Amino acid sequence: IVIWREFVLLESRIRDAVILRWAEEIERLSHQSVRTGQVIDYLLMGPSLECKQNQVRSLFLERIDLSCIWTGKVLNSTNLDIDHGIPYAY
Repeated sequence: IVIWREFVLLESRIRDAVILRWAEEIERLSHQSVRTGQVIDYLLMGPSLECKQNQVRSLFLERIDLSCIWTGKVLNSTNLDIDHGIPYAY
């Protein structure tokens, strides 16, 4: 219960830290072609998950050298899936 109370009290700081860290990670993975500020803007948009996924998908499809960070395969509009915004590791 004590830990839960701490999480509740620190929720906004934890949320902000996770958003910032994820935005920085996206910038790193994109080799600085997608800037941290752009990612933060997308992550803080309205409540529609589908809308967010489509916007993030569009952002990534603007890149011409997009490849999967896990397999190295070239990604395009037919094989790019936006699964979730924050990796399970975070």
